[in-house]
Amino acid sequence: MMDVTINWMAILYSVIAAMVIGAVWYGVFSEAWLKAVGKKKEDLKEGQTMGYVISTITALVGAYILTHFIAYAGAANPESTGAMLGATTAFWGWLGFVVPYALMATAWEGRSWNLFWLNMGHQLLTLVVMGMILASMM
Repeated sequence: MMDVTINWMAILYSVIAAMVIGAVWYGVFSEAWLKAVGKKKEDLKEGQTMGYVISTITALVGAYILTHFIAYAGAANPESTGAMLGATTAFWGWLGFVVPYALMATAWEGRSWNLFWLNMGHQLLTLVVMGMILASMM
């Protein structure tokens, strides 16, 4: 197995980017998101701290794993480097791992398709930006 050098500063920047993207995304789409999950703004007061903690940990783990995916993708295709390698790797990871499982959950759990598209857009943007940061700093 290939040794992957972890740039912890790149991980930190990626986590910060993920949190900022989430705040802006769900700020812009807050009304649509609230409608899709069947909640009101007042319902969100409780549990916000835990939501932010879990989001931060998830972004940290995701950035760490995405670093490995980017390193492996770069080793397989040495001509591809930098932000484009990160964006491409993140896109294929999103399409291959995030979308299918979210589709299954939406179909089986009867979730709103509007919620599916809101979340998929957020997750795609977040992963691509994280991938670009991580690959640019490798």
